[in-house]
Amino acid sequence: MKNFFLLLFGLLALTTMVMAQTGPKFQFKETEHKFGRVPEKGGPVKYTFEFTNVGDQPLIINNCKASCGCTTPSFSKEPVMPGQKGYINVQFNPAGRPGRFSKSISIFYNGTPNMEIISIEGEVYTGEVRPTPKEYVQFFPYNKKTILLSDTAFARFIKDAKFLFDKTGKVSFNIESSASRVPSDKYKTNQELTMRRAEEAKEKLKKALDKAGVNLDLVFFSPPLTLVQGPEYANDWKDNIKVYEQYQYIKITAY
Repeated sequence: MKNFFLLLFGLLALTTMVMAQTGPKFQFKETEHKFGRVPEKGGPVKYTFEFTNVGDQPLIINNCKASCGCTTPSFSKEPVMPGQKGYINVQFNPAGRPGRFSKSISIFYNGTPNMEIISIEGEVYTGEVRPTPKEYVQFFPYNKKTILLSDTAFARFIKDAKFLFDKTGKVSFNIESSASRVPSDKYKTNQELTMRRAEEAKEKLKKALDKAGVNLDLVFFSPPLTLVQGPEYANDWKDNIKVYEQYQYIKITAY
């Protein structure tokens, strides 16, 4: 009898452990992506759905199937371990498909249930009309170089850039950075200052775009234009501060 109860207790414990296991489990950052307006002749648009395996067993994606041949998914081929991240890439081809679209992608994997669904939507427009480029300019006082993410004009520029992205499925940037010829206390040369100014502007721009939901894989940057310009310094900073500061700026154009 004692052995019977021990066996029964062991079976109950094993059953409890098995029930406590969740298996592999998706946790998506989002399950639906809105492309906005997509040009019919602009080529395929892409989006990456990121997920985390929040289960306690490796997650294995067996296949992905789209509801339409115009939509092509690809996915993480290797098992995604518990706590690790994976991806589903989705490409939509707007050629010959004017009007609104809504497509679903079924993901088959080794969990229970064995399928998850994500989706994309948007509107394909015809013609070659492109939105007007947007511009952001910030002037800096002496030796200051950092764009403030809290700046209302910069926040408005990010919204404009997101609008361009939603309209065309991609967005490009030109960065123009300038330093005056006034000697710098913090940098060896003004050329170093203007280059650092451009680099930090690019990084803060990418951070703000990512936070706004722009896919950074579809963001493109031209080589920055870094300038040192303005009148030669004549030991008159306090008297001519307004003259020198007009050459201390960042100009970013989104198109």
